[in-house]
Order: sequence, then C-alpha cells, then structure tokens
Amino acid sequence: MGGQPSKRVTMTREREGNISVTRDFLEDMAEYEINGGKMHDDNATEMTSRDFERRLQSEVLARTTLFQQQMSRREKEIEDSQEDLLESTLARVQSRFRSRNKQTPCQDVAAMVAECMKDNPNRSLECSTEVQAFLQCSDEAHKEHLSRFQA
Repeated sequence: MGGQPSKRVTMTREREGNISVTRDFLEDMAEYEINGGKMHDDNATEMTSRDFERRLQSEVLARTTLFQQQMSRREKEIEDSQEDLLESTLARVQSRFRSRNKQTPCQDVAAMVAECMKDNPNRSLECSTEVQAFLQCSDEAHKEHLSRFQA
C-alpha cells in the first residue's frame, strides 16, 4: 500500500483442525467489526469489506499452499524412510538366509562316483558301491534339510 509497511496476517493450521491467527489479525478483525465493515490500515487508507475479504482469501490461499507443500515434503520423507526400511529389512533377510553354508552335500561321494565311472567307462555296474553310498548320503542330506523346517 503505497510503499509503506503493511500489517502481516499469519495463520497456522493446528492438528485439531483449528486455525491460529496472529494478535494483529484479531485486532484488525475487531476494528473491522467496530467500524461497521470498514478498516483502516497503518497508512490510514480505507479498506472496504470486499478488499478485506480479498486480503483474507489471499492469505488463506497462501497458507493452504504452504501447508500443501509441507505435507508433500513430509509425504516424500515418509516414503523415503519406508524405502530405506524396506531395503534394510531386505538386506537383513538376505544376509540371514545367504549366510548359511552353501556347500553342496555329498560332494566327496559324488566325486568318487565320477572317478569310478571315468575309470570304468563300459562297466558302470562296477561303480554300484559308490552309487549306493551317494544315494545314502543324498537321502541323509535331504532328511537333515527337511528337519530344519520341522519343529
């Protein structure tokens, strides 16, 4: 208003749904009511009810926009923290299951079967003892693996 400082209206939305306003704003509202719908600012220029309503709408719009921006930033922060939580949980679960010994059971017995087959290319029945040992080892490993899930 003509290069002179004007009063500032500050409104904040509280969690209960109430809107808080500054003391200056309340004083302006009281003056507005006392003067029958006309206001005077610090520069002594008359403000009509329509001007006051526009000013109020402008402030409400500005505060609403600010609130929406703050909510958008907060939602982004929550989304980022959820992604971080998901990633850390996934890493923890993967480390828990991947940390187990991945050595294939019965590798030594399987190597004995392979060596016997190599030494007896046309006589596979000669390797029946090694094959039987491999089958027994494999069966025991399978039972041991299943026993981890039962209990």
